[in-house]
Amino acid sequence: MATATTALTLTRRGRFLFRGMPLLAAIIAALIVMMYLFAAQTNQAQAVGSVEGVPTKQVTVYAGDTLWDIASAERPDQDVAVTMMQIEELNGLDKNPLQPGQSIEVPTP
Repeated sequence: MATATTALTLTRRGRFLFRGMPLLAAIIAALIVMMYLFAAQTNQAQAVGSVEGVPTKQVTVYAGDTLWDIASAERPDQDVAVTMMQIEELNGLDKNPLQPGQSIEVPTP
């Protein structure tokens, strides 16, 4: 006894589910990624751009001090990474290490 095979035919709803839903999911995922990247960029711009008009004080760097140590000691209530970026911007620092005896501007609370 032989059985006949029939081709599967999809309704409009079936075609939408098999073709449209994955496309819709990909578009939503792309929008979520773009929103995340935009929010991260905006947050960084606000953190770094907030240095203007901030009161500062002079701090002398001692042997063994790191930017992290200074930022966390001077502004313990703030995010250390944000404070480090502010100190770097205020003093025009790049990735060079701090030098003992160097005097730097640090934002005050």
